[in-house]
Amino acid sequence: MFYRSAAPGRARPSPTPARPSTTDTGRQRARQYAYVLFSAHMVQHMVLSMLVPILLVGGAPITLALRALRRPTDPQVRGVREWLLLALHSRPTRLLTHPVVALGIYTGSLFGLYFSDLLGTLMRSHLGHLAMLAHFVIAGYLLFWVLIGVDPGRPRVPHAILVLIHLAAMMAHGFFGLVLMQTTTVIAPDWYPAVHPAWASSLLEDQQLGAGIAWAFGEIPAVVVMVLLVRQWARADRREAARLDRAADRAEATGETDDLARYNVFLAAAHADNATPQPNRPPVQSEKPETS
Repeated sequence: MFYRSAAPGRARPSPTPARPSTTDTGRQRARQYAYVLFSAHMVQHMVLSMLVPILLVGGAPITLALRALRRPTDPQVRGVREWLLLALHSRPTRLLTHPVVALGIYTGSLFGLYFSDLLGTLMRSHLGHLAMLAHFVIAGYLLFWVLIGVDPGRPRVPHAILVLIHLAAMMAHGFFGLVLMQTTTVIAPDWYPAVHPAWASSLLEDQQLGAGIAWAFGEIPAVVVMVLLVRQWARADRREAARLDRAADRAEATGETDDLARYNVFLAAAHADNATPQPNRPPVQSEKPETS
């Protein structure tokens, strides 16, 4: 560590090392506990897959990047901004941001990771552990970007479908927590029994604690996302109503017909066509009772 001396531009070693802050110490301990305690790992998982992605989506990083990046002076050369737009509108991005695909990636990572041998395999490797943490963030970002994202390139999905997708994610998340709480076998038996500290509770008790954290942690973020979804839905309805009103006013001022009026005329014409007799088809006659 260095500190600036009285003479400008010169620095010398500090006689005493700087003490780490309380926040740094807390983060370091949390990372250490996540390696050896299933409950601490589950806290890390929930934060990275729910809390962090929601905040990232709300920050609109793609919009920020598009506004900050400059266009290249040569129109024949693709800059970073052009490559970002190309990736944003590419076929793999459209596939990954499909609501069903994003939901499958998010929920599949829960059951596929903890009810197989994949968790122990990833925990034994540093690169594997980093890849797992990155997957948590990416899977959560894809889902919440589809649901409440404001960046360009977001798929246009009816809000009713988005609400159903979010309800399905909530039910899958709750079902995962309940199944994990009722599990009587140790998750990742090739890792946690070897690193479980002696001062901690038993493996199954710590695992049930982690399952309870997974079940309860997602309630508040899920409610927040639902509120944002309903709010966006209401705003979209107000914008559509305002657009129709402007179109009707413009049509009345110019003497033209707007889209709604043309649609009503189309329905009236279709109804009239159904009421008229078709060629090569005798008209329907009402049966009258014979009088003697």
